[in-house]
Amino acid sequence: MSARAALLIALFGGGGCVPLSRGLDTRSPVEVLSIGTSFPTDTTGRLEVKLAISNHREERLLATGINWDLFFDGHHFSTGFQSLSFEVVPRDERVLSLSVPLVFRRMPLREGPQRVDVAIRGQIQTLSGDANDEVGYPFSRRLEILSDNAPVFPLPGQNPGETR
Repeated sequence: MSARAALLIALFGGGGCVPLSRGLDTRSPVEVLSIGTSFPTDTTGRLEVKLAISNHREERLLATGINWDLFFDGHHFSTGFQSLSFEVVPRDERVLSLSVPLVFRRMPLREGPQRVDVAIRGQIQTLSGDANDEVGYPFSRRLEILSDNAPVFPLPGQNPGETR
């Protein structure tokens, strides 16, 4: 038997082997679908985020809270937390849409539609079934988006290399 034939038999013959991925679900239960921002004034803004939350379990999943950090063009911009009561039934997926007001000190804006590099990272806090212990599922995504107005960096009082 040639070496190639032996390799094919080992790979496809099975010999009682079970693929490692069978029975394991390595998909992340939280995926960032979209991020949107707008800054109608130099003291207010809005963050729009859509998250897909998958429940791969046989019991209900209840999202109880979300926390996040928002970055613009590599600069830390905002941190937030919001309480939730968002249920995902077993073996299903739902989209969570968040619309969050942003309020801040006066800052300079680039006016009009602006392409910005925006990143979000955070965690969804969940309860499964009748459990009392919360489990956090992390999420993150970086995108180039079109924002209605955008902050000018560095912000006043911030050094050019400073990110916070």
